[in-house]
Amino acid sequence: MTNPEIRICSYEEAVAVLKKDPDWNVLSIRDTFALLQESVNDNNSFWCGRYSTLDNILPLCRSSLVLYFDDVSWDYQSFGCTPPSEENVREILRWSQGKNRILVHCTAGISRSSASAYIIACSRMEPQKAIGYLFSDRHYPNDLIVDHGAKLLDNREIAMVADKFKGRHIKFLEGQVYQEIRHAHLKKKRKNNKTFLLDTLEVLEDVLLEKLEEKEGKPNG
Repeated sequence: MTNPEIRICSYEEAVAVLKKDPDWNVLSIRDTFALLQESVNDNNSFWCGRYSTLDNILPLCRSSLVLYFDDVSWDYQSFGCTPPSEENVREILRWSQGKNRILVHCTAGISRSSASAYIIACSRMEPQKAIGYLFSDRHYPNDLIVDHGAKLLDNREIAMVADKFKGRHIKFLEGQVYQEIRHAHLKKKRKNNKTFLLDTLEVLEDVLLEKLEEKEGKPNG
C-alpha cells in the first residue's frame, strides 16, 4: 500500500497552500471560541471572519471535514474550552479512510493537527513509521487525541511512540522560549481572570511561531 501524502499546517499555511493547489482532502480543526463568537456575530472578536478565506476555498477541495475543539489535554470546560473527544477522533478516522493527499490544519500547526495526522497515519501503518510525518522541532501532538486514537485503533504503542517523540520536542521548548512567554504574558494587562487562558494561548502561538520562523527561515508545512 502506498503511504498517504499528509501535510500538517497552521491556518495561515493551509490558506496559502490551498490557494495555489486546492486538490487536497482537508481536515480543518478550529477553536471553539470561533464557533461561539460567530454564533453571536461579534464583529469585534479576534475570530470573527477568521476562517472565511478558507471556507471559500474548501468547496474546491477534494473533500473537507470541519471540527471545533480546543488544544487542551484535560477537562478545561470551566474555562470555556472544549477538549477533543473520542467521537471527534472517531470521525477523523472514519472521514480519512481511503483518502490520499490529506492536509490537516489547526491554529498553529503544532498540536491538534500533528496529533490528528499521526493518528490518521497510524490507521495505515505502524506507529514507528507514522511518527515520521512529525518534526520534533515543530510538532507536539495533543495527548487526548493520541490517547483516543490509541484506544480506537486498539494499539497502546501509538501513545508510547508519541510520548517518546514528545520527549525530543521538549528540548526545543526549554530555556529562552519559556522566558519570552513569561515576559510577554506579564506585559499583557488583563481586566479579569476569564481572559487569562486566552491571553496565554495567544502568547504561546506568537512566540512559538516566531521561534519556528527564526529556526527554519520559513515554517515547515
